[in-house]
Amino acid sequence: MNRYGKDTKEIRVRSGQTFTISLESLPSAGYSWRASQDSQAIRLLSQNIAPASTKLGAAATEELTFEATKNGSDTLVLQYGRPWEDTPFEERRITVHVES
Repeated sequence: MNRYGKDTKEIRVRSGQTFTISLESLPSAGYSWRASQDSQAIRLLSQNIAPASTKLGAAATEELTFEATKNGSDTLVLQYGRPWEDTPFEERRITVHVES
C-alpha cells in the first residue's frame, strides 16, 4: 500500500490498489477531514484516527484509505473542519490517476 502526506498534489495508482493519505488533525477540538471525489475511479475504504499523545488537546494523525476501482482520473477533495460549521478551515485537492 502506498502512503501519501499533506504536500501530495497527484497520485498514480493501478486499478485494484489501495493507498492511504495521512493528515494531521485535532479531533479533541472537533476537527476532522472529510473526503469527496467527482467520479467513481476511487472509493473511501476507511478513515482512522491515531492519537500522537494521550494528552488532552494533542494532535492526531488521520488516515484515509482509498481503493482505486476503475481506470480514469479523479479529483479528491479533502476538507478539514468541524461538522457543524459550513466553511472548512482548510481544503486540499489531489488528482488521482488510476491506470490498468
